[in-house]
Amino acid sequence: MTGKDPIQLQREESVRRNLPELFGTTYNSVLYVGANQRRQHFVSDFEAAGYERIVILEAFQANYEFLRKKFASSPPYEVIHGDVRNAEEVANGTYDVVFFWHGPEHLHSDEIGPVLAKLERMAGKVIVLGMPHGRYDQGPEYGNPYEEHLAAIYPQFLEDLGYSCETLMEADQRGSNITAWKYV
Repeated sequence: MTGKDPIQLQREESVRRNLPELFGTTYNSVLYVGANQRRQHFVSDFEAAGYERIVILEAFQANYEFLRKKFASSPPYEVIHGDVRNAEEVANGTYDVVFFWHGPEHLHSDEIGPVLAKLERMAGKVIVLGMPHGRYDQGPEYGNPYEEHLAAIYPQFLEDLGYSCETLMEADQRGSNITAWKYV
């Protein structure tokens, strides 16, 4: 893990601590939402764990093309161009794991609950979320309007939806994180 950002390492440790089975032999398929050109956290971990199907869903055209070139030429990867708001239509099916990593904050507050409900229907076993803990202002980046942070999310909101949560750092600080998960 040398060379990784210390904040990212803490986030990865949070996932591994709370969901150790995620990278064991328990699950075979994952719908991964949140990869982009600069980061594909956990993608190689799913492959190393022996997942037979790794489906990456990406809305931004340039990211989609990059990810398709990087991953789609070799099984177990599939890269789909589409918005998480329409995940059921574009990435239809059930996945053992739905992994929505640093994406919920890019939705408007009133969209989060309905989108999570859709993703929960697609999750056969568990849904895993990552996002900033509270407010973290960010606009569009590298021409990608989907990078804008539209919502500030706090653990109570997710707990009210049935999620377990672990937070890193205090709320509303750059680098803070919520790891949330729900077995379905």
